[in-house]
Formats: sequence, structure tokens, C-alpha cells
Amino acid sequence: QEEGEYDGQEEPEKAGKANRTSVSWNTTDTLVDIITDANETCDRRIERKYRVDCLRVYYGWVADTLPNSGDYLPIRKAMRAAEKKLSAIVSANVDRNAPVITPREGHKKYGKKLPPLRAVKQSAVKKATAQAEAVVKETELVILRSGEDPARRTAHFQSVAEAVDSNLVVLRSA
Repeated sequence: QEEGEYDGQEEPEKAGKANRTSVSWNTTDTLVDIITDANETCDRRIERKYRVDCLRVYYGWVADTLPNSGDYLPIRKAMRAAEKKLSAIVSANVDRNAPVITPREGHKKYGKKLPPLRAVKQSAVKKATAQAEAVVKETELVILRSGEDPARRTAHFQSVAEAVDSNLVVLRSA
């Protein structure tokens, strides 16, 4: 194993600040797993009004997993920016009368509980969802463009961008 490469032995949250400056498939696969896990947690088993905030949590986890330098810095920045934009969408449309929920990852009985998720007002769900879709698409595009140079990042960044694109299913499902 090369120095700075994630070996897959630790949980992503614990390994997040490791000295990983170059792209590696172990790191890329970890990011893709976190992003696609959102599809299993933020799916139709929770009400649509909670899904934007659910994606926000996962995007924050991806950003938290990555160091502040190296090849993955553009992804960290893109995911942190998306997290903030999704939070702003929820904050602007928050339903103060709806309870916060704390689903478990993948809705598994012993899965880790997510932080409390805020609901969007029912009257604003369509608008908030459309705004969130735009954030997801923008994030995908930023990641794709960031992966073009240097070329060794391209396949890794494409994999992450495809995972981000898959999150649109969460927002679009009834």
C-alpha cells in the first residue's frame, strides 16, 4: 500500500483526516459508498419534506471524510458547498411545526442514527426539491470539471460525480 492511501480498515469518519493527498480507488470507493448510502436512507421510507436535509447530512459526511489538501480537495469543497446550499434551502423553508426525525442509516435496525433532520413546509416541498436538484446537478458538474486536470483524477472524479447524480432519484421519487 502506498503512503497516504486509505486501507479500508477504519470507518470513513475516523479515517477522514488521514494524510491522503493522491487519488486512490480505496478513497474513491469510500466516497462513492457514503454518497450512494444516502439513496438507501433518504429514500421513500422518509417523507419528501425531510429528504433535502437528509442529503445535506450525507454531503457533510463526504466533506468531513476528506483532508484539506491534495487531489480530493475539489470534491471536499464541492460537497461542503452543496451541504451549505442544501442547509440554506431547508432553513428558508423549514416547517417549525414538524418534528425532527433521526432515521438510521439504510433504515437498518442497528444502523447509526443520523443527526436530527428538519422538515420543509409541505407547501414548499416542490420548490425546495427543485432547488435541491439544481444543487445536486451543479455539484456533479463541479466535480466532473475538477477531475479533468490532472488527468489521473478523471476516472476517480467521474465515479464520485456519478454517485452524486444517483442522488437525484431520492429527490424525484414519490
